[in-house]
Amino acid sequence: MPDLANLVPVNNRKANNRMNIPITGSRSNGRLSQRLIKALVVISVLAIFFVACTLIFGKRFLALYMVNFTIVPILGKFAPIVALDPGLFTWLDPSFDFSPWEIGAIVGLGDMCMAFLLTHNLDLAYSIPKLGPVLETIEKKSVEILKIQPWIGRMTFIGMVAFVVFPLSGTGAIGGSIFSRLLGLSPWRAFLAISLGGFIGGFAFTGLVVIFGKLVIGFIDPGVAVAGGSVLILAIIWILNKRYRQAVDAKN
Repeated sequence: MPDLANLVPVNNRKANNRMNIPITGSRSNGRLSQRLIKALVVISVLAIFFVACTLIFGKRFLALYMVNFTIVPILGKFAPIVALDPGLFTWLDPSFDFSPWEIGAIVGLGDMCMAFLLTHNLDLAYSIPKLGPVLETIEKKSVEILKIQPWIGRMTFIGMVAFVVFPLSGTGAIGGSIFSRLLGLSPWRAFLAISLGGFIGGFAFTGLVVIFGKLVIGFIDPGVAVAGGSVLILAIIWILNKRYRQAVDAKN
């Protein structure tokens, strides 16, 4: 298990860079070039993957992935609830009659792609202006979670999967990529753990959404079910985050 005493984030990374994250201008141009080439290779692989999926599945895939960029950031792994109202997307195109399971799959796919990008380029991401401070904030939150849930550090890989599955703010692929570094996972093991967590969480919460839909659809309008369910989900996420903050404050 990682030494928690050494995981407390510091404001001055130049003085104590425990994660070996590069500071702008602190590395040679050659080392930076290597990181940029690595990032370009990873981005190229993702681009080829998206082009292949688009050629195979057409505009339906692109529309599904737009859900990942617009709705998933708000509802997280509960995003499949929007599929309970068929008319939410079919007004754009009749073929956009997405099922909850399709959106659950795209939630997992989004985590997988983000994990592939970040786990292999986290050092470079920390050196990007404005993005670096955001990642440091997420890192601090990851350290706090590890302190109040030390079992995650003891179980490492399985703990990493559980971290991504749990629907708490900051526990998706971005937080998972940072958290995996704290646990000492290699980029490829971290990628696998985050991908598993993304798909397990995506399909597990899709199952809850489907059960919710079977209970309410037929009694209330689908649009009302989506709106009401979304408000309920946001309330649950808010409560979970509030309880997390309380646990952190009590720990400190």
